[in-house]
Amino acid sequence: MLQKKYAAIQLKEERYESYLLEDADIVYVAYGICGRLAKAAADLLRKYGVKIGVLRPKSLFPFPEKMLSELAKTTKLFICVELSCGQMIHDVKLAIQCSRRVELINRMGGNILSVDEIVERTGNLL
Repeated sequence: MLQKKYAAIQLKEERYESYLLEDADIVYVAYGICGRLAKAAADLLRKYGVKIGVLRPKSLFPFPEKMLSELAKTTKLFICVELSCGQMIHDVKLAIQCSRRVELINRMGGNILSVDEIVERTGNLL
């Protein structure tokens, strides 16, 4: 019975923000403050011709699996931006069934990533 409730919640309650995903070859997946930093980094990289967008989960359950699965059909690279050791990267890999490359840009210890650092580390992944 509880599984039925979870399934119903997952169908109706996936919450996320999509930003510049229409033509994106690369997608940042980031939540919280990292989502806002990823949007700023995407804006900067777009000025240099990089087709990059952001998927920002607003809730981690239910995780936006369907949206990620759809994006995996056209996206070449997913980059998780996190202030942790990389916890969400596993959820992304599961959602896309490891069909695309998934990388991590992270920092631990309470210091926030800068937009410039995200841009630089993204460049190193390309």
